[in-house]
Parts: sequence; C-alpha cells; structure tokens
Amino acid sequence: MEVSVTLDGHDVRHLSQASLRRHVGVVLQDNVLFSGSILDNLRLAAPHASDEQLIAAARDLRRR
Repeated sequence: MEVSVTLDGHDVRHLSQASLRRHVGVVLQDNVLFSGSILDNLRLAAPHASDEQLIAAARDLRRR
C-alpha cells in the first residue's frame, strides 16, 4: 500500500523544498496583539498598505 502526502492534490515528493517553504506557513494558536493601535498591528503584515486598505481588509475579515 503506497501512502502519499498531497497539498491541493499535488504529491509533495514532486515539489521542491524551496517551493514548499514558500507556500506553507505556520499559524500559531495564540493570538497576540502588539502594543499600538489595531492598524499598527495590521501594518506588521502589510507595511506598505494604506490605512484605507487595512480597514477594508479588516472589514472583509469581519464579514466572514
């Protein structure tokens, strides 16, 4: 019996290590807010985004 690990249907044995590392991340269970405003915290993930873009993204997440 052959067992395989797939990501979106692709066998990971056929993907390069660099590709896997670029496309796979870790999400920790603990939510942490750093000091500062919510916009400051969001800006950590998107440093070049405008206030308007960050607010729109937060509103979109709230609707989900």
